[in-house]
Amino acid sequence: MKRWWTVIAARIDALSLRERAILFAMVLVLSMLLANVIWLAPVQAAHDQITRRFAAQDAELQTLREELKNTSGETGPARLMREELAQVRDLLAQVNQDIAAAPQTADDDTPLSRVLVLFLRRHEGLVLVRTARCRPMPAVPRWPQPPASR
Repeated sequence: MKRWWTVIAARIDALSLRERAILFAMVLVLSMLLANVIWLAPVQAAHDQITRRFAAQDAELQTLREELKNTSGETGPARLMREELAQVRDLLAQVNQDIAAAPQTADDDTPLSRVLVLFLRRHEGLVLVRTARCRPMPAVPRWPQPPASR
């Protein structure tokens, strides 16, 4: 190998300056073409393929979005859930109106007792067993203060 390299170096040294420049330019162009064929072309082809696939998926996604926008819950379980939610909201508004419209019967009547009465009226199977007022907490004895140190 060393002998071959020596022969090549001697042949290059025998060339004129113009011929050496042309040889250098040709080696440079050939190495760039070889790098393009081996490395850049496959990577660029893969990039183009990925770009096309991405564009196709984006177009499909756009059509699905438009289709979803056009059908926006006209059929299926979403519509049923929206209807049920609307019924529950109506029922809640009716209960709130009933609570607000309930007459106050006594001065000691609390909002909680009114809600209990309305709740028991709505659900016939429930029976109120008893109610009791909470007793006030007994006063807590204070600990004796330690004598002040002198």
